[in-house]
Amino acid sequence: RRFIAGLLLSASIGVPKALAMTEEEEFRKLQSEAQRIQGVINSQKAVFEGASPSLQTAKPFVTKKTNDKVASASGPNPYMGPHDVIKTMMGALKNNDPNSNSGLKTVLDFTAPTNPILQNTQYFERQMINSKYSVLLGHFDDFAILDTQNYKDGETGQPITLVGMKVFAPYKTLLTCGVPFEDIEYEADSTVTSVCINWQLSKDPSSGSWLSDTMYFKKRDA
Repeated sequence: RRFIAGLLLSASIGVPKALAMTEEEEFRKLQSEAQRIQGVINSQKAVFEGASPSLQTAKPFVTKKTNDKVASASGPNPYMGPHDVIKTMMGALKNNDPNSNSGLKTVLDFTAPTNPILQNTQYFERQMINSKYSVLLGHFDDFAILDTQNYKDGETGQPITLVGMKVFAPYKTLLTCGVPFEDIEYEADSTVTSVCINWQLSKDPSSGSWLSDTMYFKKRDA
């Protein structure tokens, strides 16, 4: 259930040299684990498309489109709602320092402890930099929160929120960052282009803070 941006690792840090895997064995293990997580990702998407009964859904509420300006970064706390967390993470990513990856570190600060990306944060940073998600690293102009759906985990009753949003960036920039053509939308009233992103958060039971479970690109509507 826990994922962000399709990233995953199983690190062997601190293993005695005599027990260390060969590079080929480690590669096969990571490849197998990546396939397992892809299955988790697909299942998760199906949940929010209504294909799974494992979540008991509260009545969704929809917010009007707003041109939310980027926010300054701060640490997680129980007084921040899901939208506050999204704005903080997006603000940090917008102003990401490529030397320190400060924006990515802010995202990690707001990441749920059960999220697999925390197993190897360096791998997470590399994947963000070297994939279509790099558009979030200071290459977008603005973003807008479109809608919010509230759920409860059918097993634990833990509150879950799925936030749908648009990220606006020039067409050439999106392509340069590796965003597939089929994911890019033209706004009806201008030449501005955008991509849709879903960001899932859950309320951490120990701290009461909203934290990130997963974030992924959403295909544009046909």
